[in-house]
Amino acid sequence: MSSICDVVVIGAGPAGLAATAVLADEGLRVELLEARERLGGRAYTIDAPGVSMPVELGAEFIHGMPEVTSRLLRRFAISRVEATNTQFTARHGVLVASDEPDEESNSAKKLLARAAAMVPMGTDESVAQALARVTTSESDRMTARSAEAMVAELDAGDPSRASVCAIAEEWAGDIWTMLARPVGGYGKLWKALAESFDSRSVQLRTRTIATRLTRREDGIAVSASGLAGEMHLIQARYAIVTLPLGVLQAPAESPGTLAFEPELPSDVRDALARLAPGHVYKVMLAFSTPFWERLEEGRLRDAAEFRTPEGSAFRTLWTMLPTRSTLLCAWASGPNTEPLQQLAEAEIIHAAFNDIDATFGPLGAKIARNELTWAHVHDWRRDPFARGAYSYSLTGGSDARATIAKAIDGRLWIAGEATATNNEAGTIAGALRSGERAAREIASLSRLGR
Repeated sequence: MSSICDVVVIGAGPAGLAATAVLADEGLRVELLEARERLGGRAYTIDAPGVSMPVELGAEFIHGMPEVTSRLLRRFAISRVEATNTQFTARHGVLVASDEPDEESNSAKKLLARAAAMVPMGTDESVAQALARVTTSESDRMTARSAEAMVAELDAGDPSRASVCAIAEEWAGDIWTMLARPVGGYGKLWKALAESFDSRSVQLRTRTIATRLTRREDGIAVSASGLAGEMHLIQARYAIVTLPLGVLQAPAESPGTLAFEPELPSDVRDALARLAPGHVYKVMLAFSTPFWERLEEGRLRDAAEFRTPEGSAFRTLWTMLPTRSTLLCAWASGPNTEPLQQLAEAEIIHAAFNDIDATFGPLGAKIARNELTWAHVHDWRRDPFARGAYSYSLTGGSDARATIAKAIDGRLWIAGEATATNNEAGTIAGALRSGERAAREIASLSRLGR
């Protein structure tokens, strides 16, 4: 099966959908290829039995007030609800309310910024190396441990490998100062975007795996295979590839990967190698009641987040507040995932309950076990079309994202959260903005007849 279009977009996650929307609005004919049978990529919304709200197995939050996300939500009349910030921390068997939950993180950000500022111009160091150079007191050492924990938990990265310059620049933005959720989940937005496409200009092919992309002087040729083994050849003037970093880094013979012919330029390949996909386990747990609200005479009723004891695999448990729900999310990321990697799903859920026990005590854990109605473990590394969670910069990788985002031969663009700048790497907004950026560059070239 052969077809001709103006632009072929590979991947119907946030970047691919946003790019397709812009291209279609510009009057260009687009073929959008998606390996899965669903849209959204690593933003995966499902309905769970007995749960009254959508469940996000991947990206869940809106970070800050990004213009691109706000604009799309307004376009489709989707509301956002601000997440609350009431935090309790388990210390010596007691849940202690955090009067200033941002105070510790702000101190960690300041110390990391100071460590990055001391790195010699034109060089880079890992977060762990740079922090070790500026910790001169016990107070500093405690703050440094908090900073390393934040790299693991927020960036899903390894502090011994993550770039201090890149992380400090990212944390200087405001993406963590305000969190919200789209009402109805991100899946509602992806569905609305896809339904807005005019079938006369956009051909959406799900369950279609792009296997080879060939750059020619006059355009692009993409070979793809369908679920039933049927082969597709798409010829286009331009291409946008929005595959996750883990897929782009995987060996060419691995299932679900895309071969480039000729291979990507050396500077792009080098830049890809200076990023890494983060590691995340997200365990979604549903109960017959929000059991934590009944503990300690209702003191925890308005808790948005519980910090588990030091040494826990799942360092954070969060609720869906301000929406009242029976859902609880157990989050493990970065090096904290290492003890979980060889475990089966039932064993990972058991590990999450061990941390619930350590946080809420034997009574809380007993109630939780008795009231559990549904549990799901999600690890993006096990998905051949993701091969990891969102990306972080390795030492020496401060400029890698910008390099990957540049047009290749005026025909090919790589987009997605791994190419996002403006402190938006790893976010839905960064992915959306990267797709729109690539699409607008193509539209400009098309108008010039190039």
